[in-house]
Amino acid sequence: MTSSAIAIVQLTRPVLAQYLADLLELERLVVAELGIAYDVHPWGVPEFELEVPSKWDFSWSAVDTATDKAVGCLVVSRFGDNLHAHRNIVHPDYRRHGIASRFLEHHFAKAQAAGLNYFTAQVPYDNRASRDWYLNRGFGLLKDEGLAWYMDARGSTDENARDHLATPEGQWWVVRYTISDYTPPA
Repeated sequence: MTSSAIAIVQLTRPVLAQYLADLLELERLVVAELGIAYDVHPWGVPEFELEVPSKWDFSWSAVDTATDKAVGCLVVSRFGDNLHAHRNIVHPDYRRHGIASRFLEHHFAKAQAAGLNYFTAQVPYDNRASRDWYLNRGFGLLKDEGLAWYMDARGSTDENARDHLATPEGQWWVVRYTISDYTPPA
């Protein structure tokens, strides 16, 4: 597998319908691999099809053009002038080929053109690899006041545990990227 065989396409309703079975299988695979370090609530059809603000404008899928299979997705929603990742997953056989980074390149360019401020993601507290992946790409870890901003903006009633969120379902790191800081690769 080479990354040149991967197309990054906007995740629209028709694209989701075409690749839903692949994305559901990917979700099952990653849950089996990572368990709660991935998420305590695996997605099924209702979650993938859920209508949330700006989802169809700022979400992406990775498709292996040789097999016509979806091998990853970035699913986001908008709150105010901010975007939030609900899913950023890549099939294990396709990791370390820049797919998730390509999602962000497409995503940030479009979000920047739309004048949006931030991009956030919640990462399970036990998943330091994902947290570090975001931090290595210029995201900041929200703490104290930053975490309070996030909770207020999202209408969260979870506990601000100073450097992470504590929820009845578990604990989460929250990372944030300032979209205006994005510079397209040369």
